[in-house]
Amino acid sequence: MNRNAWIAALGFAALALASLQVFAQTTYSFKMPEANEPIYGTWVNTKYTGAAGTEQKLVYSKWGYGGSYYLAADKGFAYEWTFVLLDKRTDGKGDVWYKEFDQASWGKGNRLVKISNNGTVLEIVEVAGFPKESELNPKNPLYRIYYRQ
Repeated sequence: MNRNAWIAALGFAALALASLQVFAQTTYSFKMPEANEPIYGTWVNTKYTGAAGTEQKLVYSKWGYGGSYYLAADKGFAYEWTFVLLDKRTDGKGDVWYKEFDQASWGKGNRLVKISNNGTVLEIVEVAGFPKESELNPKNPLYRIYYRQ
């Protein structure tokens, strides 16, 4: 193969790799959920106003379907979403941590969720990218806390 052919081949290969990078989608691995994950259930905090972003009730279902209610007493969802548990770990205190990817009509999001070791408290934060554990704290304006109903 002559020099011009090599240069053309290398140029084509570089263009092909660049095209793959441009059209690549973000991919995630996920955790195969157990039948009884601690996150599943109904979580309530009536101290929240019930406005968007401060809903009083969250519901996580086993089949990857979630819903939030403005007020704990509401009968219908304010928002519905699907979710995938990407990662799960248990820390030294027995608290269970999840990385969650969710998707709804308004877009996609990433959440960090912590369930207390006794299974009664859910703490959650959603930020751009995946939240760091340091972002899951009450001083963060995106932090929320709920109690198992």
